[in-house]
Formats: sequence, C-alpha cells, structure tokens
Amino acid sequence: MSAVTNAYRKVVDELRAGTFRPVYLLHGEEGFFMDRLATEIEGAAVAEHERDFNHTVLYARDAGPDQVKDACLRYPMMAERQVVVLREAQVWRIDDLEKLVPYFLKPTPTTVLIICYKHKKVDGRRKVLKSVQDGKGTVFLSDKVKEEELPALLTGLAKRQDRKLG
Repeated sequence: MSAVTNAYRKVVDELRAGTFRPVYLLHGEEGFFMDRLATEIEGAAVAEHERDFNHTVLYARDAGPDQVKDACLRYPMMAERQVVVLREAQVWRIDDLEKLVPYFLKPTPTTVLIICYKHKKVDGRRKVLKSVQDGKGTVFLSDKVKEEELPALLTGLAKRQDRKLG
C-alpha cells in the first residue's frame, strides 16, 4: 500500500474508534482521498439527526477567515460536537489561511474543522501546517497516485467494499 492509503486508513481507524481531532487539514494533488476522508469525518463526527444545527459548510470563495473562525467558535446545539467544513480553501491566498493560525493553536474542543485544500499542497515553509499539528490537529497530504500503484489501490478499495474487479 502507498503512503497515502496508509495515512488514510490511520485517520479512518481513529474516527471509527471515536477519536476526533479538532482540525483536519486535507491538502494535496489527489482529490479522491480528500473527498472520501471529509465525508468519513462528517459522517462520524455528527449524527444524521444532529446535522441541521451542527453541520456548517462554507466555501472559500464566499467566506473569509473571520466567518470560518466565527462558525468554529459557536457551541453545538443539543449535541456533543459540531462540524465546520471549509471547501475549496486553495482559492484563498496563503495569508488568509494564516489568519486561522491562532485558532489552529487553540481550537474549540467541541468543534471539528475540516479544511479541504485541493489540487495543490499548502506551502510547508509557512506556519499553517505546523500550527495545525501543534494544536493536536491532523494534516493529511494526498499526493498523486503513481500509475504503477493504481491497480493495487483499486483492487484494495474494491476488496474493502466486498466487490470484485473484472
């Protein structure tokens, strides 16, 4: 298995064990694993009947860092936690993402923030990645799957879903 699938399995195993991180920064060139992981986190962190009040989806084109932080600082309604998802974060300048660094370092314990930064990597020289990790969050890097790894990856995914390929 590749490093991406190992990291993916590790996060999914944590979720299924009931362990949630305050921040998940999902970034990289391969969007497939990020989408799957975001869906897994959303489904595990908040029950279906609690989603009306405790599940917020923001798009970076329409929301700024202050709106994201405000959504994260709210308390959940009649639930243990809330989920805030920021999609398409790659459209922000890195300076806008860095405005969330104080929140990353001291996140709200009742909020799970998922940041989807697709089709490119967050600049590792900036404070963003380190501050997510320092605040007990998870940074998931989804590199492009190499062509020679693709058959084994697809077979493994099919096997986990009790399906058989051709």
